Amino acid sequence: MNNNKRGDKIKSKGGVSPVIATVLLIAIVVVMALIIFIWFKTIVTDKTMKFDQNIEIVCDDVSISASYSQDSNNLAISNDGTIPINGMKIQIFTEGGHDTEDLEGFEGLGQGEAGEYTITIEGDIEKIVLIPVLLGISDNEGEKTFVCNNNEFEAIIE
Repeated sequence: MNNNKRGDKIKSKGGVSPVIATVLLIAIVVVMALIIFIWFKTIVTDKTMKFDQNIEIVCDDVSISASYSQDSNNLAISNDGTIPINGMKIQIFTEGGHDTEDLEGFEGLGQGEAGEYTITIEGDIEKIVLIPVLLGISDNEGEKTFVCNNNEFEAIIE
C-alpha cells in the first residue's frame, strides 16, 4: 500500500497544464518571429536612387580635386565630375591618428563648381582625405543623404 500512495503523489504533482504550455509556445514563436523580422529588416536596406540609378553606382562617377595650403589654412575643392555634391566629410590624418568630421561651411558643389574653405588643423598634417556626400531619393524616406565611403579623394598639401 505504501507504493500506491507514493504513485498517487507523483501523479498528483503533474506538470504545466496544456493551456499554459500552449500559451508559452505561442509566445516563444511570436518573440522569435519578431527577432527574425527585425534582423532581416536591418539586412535589407532601402535603396537610395540618384539619376534613376542606385546611388552607390553614382558615387563611382564623382570626381573632385583638392589642395590645402598650410600657410593660409585654406582648402580648395573643385567638382571635376558631372555629379552634384551635397556635402563633404573630411578626414585629417596627423601624427596622433585621424579625425573625421563634416566640412564646416560646405553648402554643396555643382558640376564644374569650386569652393574654398578655411580649416584649422593642429599638429603636423600627414594627409587630408575628402569623402563626398550625395543627395538621393529613397522610396521610404524621401530625400536622403548618402556618404560615398568607397570613393575618397586625397587633397594635395602645399
